[in-house]
Amino acid sequence: MIFRPLALAAAVAGSIVGLSSAEVSYIVQEGNVWASPVTSGTASVELGVDIQAGASKSLLLSLSSEIYLLTQTAAKDTNKGGKGTTATADAGVIATIKYCTGCNDVDAGDVCATADTKKVDEDGPTVFEASPKGGVIMSSREQELSVDVNLDCNVDSGATCEVTGYVEVGLKLETTAAQSFTWVAELKDTTGTGSNNNPIRALACFELNASADTETDESSSSSAVGLQDTVFIVSEAQPSMLRAALP
Repeated sequence: MIFRPLALAAAVAGSIVGLSSAEVSYIVQEGNVWASPVTSGTASVELGVDIQAGASKSLLLSLSSEIYLLTQTAAKDTNKGGKGTTATADAGVIATIKYCTGCNDVDAGDVCATADTKKVDEDGPTVFEASPKGGVIMSSREQELSVDVNLDCNVDSGATCEVTGYVEVGLKLETTAAQSFTWVAELKDTTGTGSNNNPIRALACFELNASADTETDESSSSSAVGLQDTVFIVSEAQPSMLRAALP
């Protein structure tokens, strides 16, 4: 991981960027953020950034990532009655942004799993969710492939006819593309950095989903999703910036 505040030319050591005078903070994750693509089920990935900001401020949070999607389906049908068969594969990434004050020592996964305006635990910090809330689909693909074999055999009376063999159709889609989105965080409900100098911690919470299914054992399907180069930027928003970001 590489952590660089934009206000400085040199890299700052440590796991989280914290700025006392600059208005911008960011994290760059080069290579594979998620080393092994998710091939089934769901996985979570978190990236955190700290910034100093008062409770009267608003933040713009921009997230960009190269997202890898693989969906592969092969439908095979030997049925001669025209019933057909289907294979499906789905893959996608959903992102939310959570933020809280003085939660540097709290597990990032716990913060991402906490609902908006709720506490991580009874004595823990309150977690807020940046707008738009509810998760943003950064990338998604739903793939369905069907094959239908319906053959007739016409012969003279008294003769026999047997249709053998099968029909199989396959489709593989493998893509990598950079996707970006920007959120807005209003700090009025938080204490902000305050006199105790606790930074605002912002977390980019990724949810990676992959699933595959077939109607018959003869067919096959698979899917995978992964994150590669990713940049998360947090900056204080000026009124003109908010007017441009909000409808």
